Amino acid sequence: MTGLVASSGCWLGVGVAIFAYEVWVLVLLCRTASYSHAQKAGQVALVVLLPLVGAVVAHWFASHGVAPLPQRDREFEPREVDGA
Repeated sequence: MTGLVASSGCWLGVGVAIFAYEVWVLVLLCRTASYSHAQKAGQVALVVLLPLVGAVVAHWFASHGVAPLPQRDREFEPREVDGA
């Protein structure tokens, strides 16, 4: 019986570690500025729906530098184009 208790305690520790990793990846995704809102929603859904695999995939994409979105030029002022 003690082997069963030790085994379940080990699995509980593994479960807690996986949950902590998923939370860490979700925070990483929410803080990154290189994803659009739709990309973030897709990554979060991936992590939530596929717990460990989704977290590993999302972490890999976030850590390998996805090309950042172009920043808006604050000095750009659009002009109206006269229709020809």
